[in-house]
Amino acid sequence: TLAMLLAQRGAYDKALQWQRKALAMQPENPLFRLNLARIQILAGRKDEARRELQTLSGLGDGFRGQPEVARLLKSL
Repeated sequence: TLAMLLAQRGAYDKALQWQRKALAMQPENPLFRLNLARIQILAGRKDEARRELQTLSGLGDGFRGQPEVARLLKSL
């Protein structure tokens, strides 16, 4: 996504802005929330990322990305 590309280039504020817009448009999309957490980690915003990841963790088996969520939580 554009947000991930911006984050890879170090434009974290813009990346976060775009990813938050995407999540606002589809709040039920866990992949958008996961990407937000990834960008927050890259930007050094670990507390914000932890909150997003805990929300995803609460989805349980309803979200197939749980192994990635657990891995990212351990890295914080």
